[in-house]
Amino acid sequence: VKPVEASAAAPQAEPSTIFDLQPIVTNLGAPEDTWIRLEGSIIFDPRTLPHPEAVAGQIGDDILAYLRTVSLHQLEGPIGLENIRQDLTELAATRSGGKVRAFVIRTLVVQ
Repeated sequence: VKPVEASAAAPQAEPSTIFDLQPIVTNLGAPEDTWIRLEGSIIFDPRTLPHPEAVAGQIGDDILAYLRTVSLHQLEGPIGLENIRQDLTELAATRSGGKVRAFVIRTLVVQ
């Protein structure tokens, strides 16, 4: 019996890289005295986005503006957190012209 090579048996995964964004601290849209700190990363293909730092600053600005419209109620529970993550992934993909595959929430603190 001849062994099967791993590359022939498994589909090739597309390369991806993670880039950490600067932490974002702002107040929420409602209640206005509630603060949020978000640390996140973008996942992208280095072949299509060779310099992620160029678009990372713009994505950070977009996330800051977005979080200022979010209410505390929208962040509640696992469904709320997943909805926010999906919104942030869509926002990052739109800003990068589809070059960002996903947004990963590393930490999220609401006070």
